[in-house]
Amino acid sequence: MDKGSQGGPIFCGRYEVVAALKPGGMARVYRVKDRSTQLTLALKLPLAPSTDAQANLAFNREREALEELRHPNIVQLVDSGRTDEGELFLALEWLPTCLSEKLAEGRSWTWEEFYADIGAPLVSALAAAHKRYIAHRDIKPDNLRFNEFGMLKVTDFGIAKARAGVGIGETFKHAGSPPYTPPEADDGMTSFARDNYSWAAVALTCLTGTTFANYDEIKHGLAALSVRTSPLAILQRCLSLSPLERPANATDLQVQLDAFHREFTDGRPLQITVQISVRDLGELAQKLGDRRPEEALILLQRDLNSSLHAYIVNEEDRTVRLLGATLDVTCKALDDSELFRIQSVRLLEPERAEKERRLACELRTVTVDVLAPLAPTRQAANQRAFWLRLQAEEGHRSRERDRVTRERWFDCWAAVLREKDRIQKSRRLRINFTNMRSQGNNAVAHCEGELNADALPESLVFKLPTGRPLIFEVHSVFGEEITLRPRNLNDDSLPRGPGVLESNYHADSQPVSRQRTALENVRRDRAASPDLKTLLCNPASAREPDQGGLPPGSAKDLNGEKLALLERALGVNGILMVEGPPGTGKTTFIAELIRLYLNIFPAARILLSSQTHTALDHVVVKLLEKGMEQVIVRIHGERLEKIDERALPLTLDIKTRAWIERVEERAREHLRAQAKQVGLDAEEVEVVVLGEQRHILLAELREQQAQLAMLTGSITEKSAGEGEDAEVTKTSTLLDEQAQVAERVKVLERRLRKVVKKLHVCGAYGKAVASESDEISKEWMEALSKPDAPGADVLKRHVELQLEWFSRLGASKNFHGAVLGEARVVAGTCVGLGNVQAIGEQVFDLCIVDEVSKATPTETLIPMSRSKRWILVGDPKQLPPYSELDPNKVLEQRFPIEEAEATLLDVLTPQLPKSCKAQLTEQRRMVGGIGRLISDVFYDGKLVTIRKVADRNPVAAKLHRHEVEWHTTAALKQRRDQEMPGWTYRNATEATIVYQILERLNDANRGRAPLSVAVIAGYSAQVNELDQRLRGTAKPLQSLQIEINTVHAFQGKDADICIYSVTRSNDQGRLGFQREMPLLNVALSRGRDALIIVGDDDFCRSVNAENPFRPVLAHIDNNPAECAIVSHDRL
Repeated sequence: MDKGSQGGPIFCGRYEVVAALKPGGMARVYRVKDRSTQLTLALKLPLAPSTDAQANLAFNREREALEELRHPNIVQLVDSGRTDEGELFLALEWLPTCLSEKLAEGRSWTWEEFYADIGAPLVSALAAAHKRYIAHRDIKPDNLRFNEFGMLKVTDFGIAKARAGVGIGETFKHAGSPPYTPPEADDGMTSFARDNYSWAAVALTCLTGTTFANYDEIKHGLAALSVRTSPLAILQRCLSLSPLERPANATDLQVQLDAFHREFTDGRPLQITVQISVRDLGELAQKLGDRRPEEALILLQRDLNSSLHAYIVNEEDRTVRLLGATLDVTCKALDDSELFRIQSVRLLEPERAEKERRLACELRTVTVDVLAPLAPTRQAANQRAFWLRLQAEEGHRSRERDRVTRERWFDCWAAVLREKDRIQKSRRLRINFTNMRSQGNNAVAHCEGELNADALPESLVFKLPTGRPLIFEVHSVFGEEITLRPRNLNDDSLPRGPGVLESNYHADSQPVSRQRTALENVRRDRAASPDLKTLLCNPASAREPDQGGLPPGSAKDLNGEKLALLERALGVNGILMVEGPPGTGKTTFIAELIRLYLNIFPAARILLSSQTHTALDHVVVKLLEKGMEQVIVRIHGERLEKIDERALPLTLDIKTRAWIERVEERAREHLRAQAKQVGLDAEEVEVVVLGEQRHILLAELREQQAQLAMLTGSITEKSAGEGEDAEVTKTSTLLDEQAQVAERVKVLERRLRKVVKKLHVCGAYGKAVASESDEISKEWMEALSKPDAPGADVLKRHVELQLEWFSRLGASKNFHGAVLGEARVVAGTCVGLGNVQAIGEQVFDLCIVDEVSKATPTETLIPMSRSKRWILVGDPKQLPPYSELDPNKVLEQRFPIEEAEATLLDVLTPQLPKSCKAQLTEQRRMVGGIGRLISDVFYDGKLVTIRKVADRNPVAAKLHRHEVEWHTTAALKQRRDQEMPGWTYRNATEATIVYQILERLNDANRGRAPLSVAVIAGYSAQVNELDQRLRGTAKPLQSLQIEINTVHAFQGKDADICIYSVTRSNDQGRLGFQREMPLLNVALSRGRDALIIVGDDDFCRSVNAENPFRPVLAHIDNNPAECAIVSHDRL
């Protein structure tokens, strides 16, 4: 056996012993370091010789049990097998402490502490084991251990037994650890009840702080327990010497314990302390009608204690929402004190107050003490007790609604988000660039290596020699170039020469945070529909669509399968999953469905989403063509350049601005009417109001401009002593604040200009009030105020209210909810919807997600969580979501990569009822030859091509008689690819042939409408090569509309003609990532009238590894009427 660096033995060449631990009854245990992962583990080996049958049986039972059980409160098996010496071993997660050690230190627990830390996790683990028909049979303090975070784990399944199957046998029939296991022999029929006895014995030990040596001590401990401080009746039943009197299994015990715990905590008063900041108190005082801060503090405490409800917002972040009678308070538990710190206070709108309370836990015996901003916090207490009570209450509510369903997918998706967060923190993206140049207001970085637009984050950082970060937004990707928008360039020039762009963790973490919130909302039943969680846990339970039929003549533009599918979609009760291969008219179907749904259900509201702006705006534009612009709102972030210009008038900010203007005008009309009623000059009154509004706007504008100047100065400063990440986070946060203030300044300036314009229309009085001189303006205001006029006091109060309302209107984001509430169709990308806080308060009748196969489950849950019904449209045979997960890693030792990367299509489709699934098969985009190629190679021949050859573009048909042509370079000596820096490739020969094809097309199409041509390459270096050929030509190809890019950039797009450059040709038989079938499917299915593939067909036939080109070439060979190989023997 080898020796490690510390002198300890090394098992299996991998596990280096750090320390030997106290041996158990049948095993010796070592603390080891896994040299392959650097993790600390526990290595367990038999105490007896390897020939001992009982020891081998115990090890095999433990291994089988741990392989079967995957639960957060059961020790995780990392590895198993035999050592080089032939001994069995188990490698387990390292758990540093056990319950026996805590008891030896004199520790005891109150019931609430015990149930949160030990009791509930233990019964949950036992329930999970019993559901898998496994009994532990040896629960005791020594076998209950804790990880470094204090989470309980059940260990030592050496005498565990599956109740199903063979009999219990004699080997471990009398095994156990009295008095923590009952005295009777285990006959296999009451094994689960034995575990319940052990649970109660452990509970009694913790509640009394006594480690028992015999059954009499158990009996005396039980007699000494008070019914007021423990579930005495439950413990008595569990500790009965008759197995039949105990709960039959851990699930039954869990139900009884939950019921007791709720009753127990409801009867015990508890006070927590929250402290409010100066800023929040000031804002609250203003919201409560400009009260004094002291009054606002009293009202806040009174409001919370009159009707306290609460729920956990984010368990990892330790944030909680407290709902009072009229106030909604978000708090965060502080780590260094017993205090809760208030993060925000909002007025609870009456129409949603009841709904919010239904989602939260009622805390009848909890009171809240609210401290002033600077008050001492010495009296703060009970933070942990409150948190435990709230956790237990929410846990009970969740189990009661869903205790029989499995939440494996929720665990998996949460693990994926944790892994993404870990990757973003520890494995930063680094992109080397050779140079960076200015291009208008943007910067263009020429990078080394392959660029995948899907893999790039929203924000990148370049660190200056001074340490100050330059932060860029990613605008677009083309070949090896990234176009960036600088956010804080200021007086700094762009980097000269080579450099490195790095990911921005602060920006990258935002989408993950939004996904985590959506996942938690669904998991905790805070989604718009409680059916969503049930559906995700049990897809087979989905309700079938109603068969209502289509109104006569309602879908004149559709026929065939789309009519039948529309009928099903209109009757959807829960979910409908639609697979839509390329060219089958997904966009047409979705647009027509939206139009019909709103016509048939006049009060309905639809949330339309997609992972990509392209797919989303394809539908939005079709809705515009149907005259629906008045009912649509398009959600967007700051990346307006990604939105189709035809959809820009529909954006939320523009719609909100128009809504505010309408409200202001209605308010002015009302005031003019009131002025006339009391006999005052309506125009003079309007001048007074406009003048006051001008003063208010001017004052706020000056304040915001000062704040903007302060923020701009802070951004340019380098903080002393801060790390690089802290500096990036600080700068990003300041830039976000600066953007918000700058937007506020723009809004104020725009509103001020409108007010001044209105004053100028109001004659001489108005022009005088609009004077640049504040003193002259104020004099005119005083002259126009007529307090002695009859009814002036009433009118003045109305004016004051209106001015306050106008002031609120300036913060347009406050009215996003009102604008969204009036919209019948809200459209936004999956993650982009999470940018708008008001979306979280909306409820939609139907959610349609396009390109769902391109989104991860948690991204898809952002829109799904806000709707009552769902239609998901996608194609599992095209490009999946980009994944940065390690393909060889099992997440948290539970979730293989296939599960971690599965989309909702993958998860739901196999189990959904047949009536909840559909597939579009009538392909109308591609001409017959292309359509049949795509169908045969990628869709098992299931697609039916409707479009006829006679419909082909005449120029394409004349130059390319066959709909599919492979232009082979096999006969050319210069056919091989050339590797470029960063593992990307180009092929100059293929680029030359592509250009020749484009030239011929251009010449043949002169005088006609331009032909659209998609030129696609597998590699960014080849995209650059093709682009340089076009830029360097003496005569521009003006008869063509050419778009060149990589495959990923073309999903969701199409063109008259598609030219695909294979690029790869080498002696090593390497195809690179073109081995992936989905990628080639996307590349070859973009063209309507002609598909031209340029590449070395001999090479593509010869590659022995995974090779999607082989079936493509086989189809071409077997269909000479519509496909052809075109040889090039010279250039």
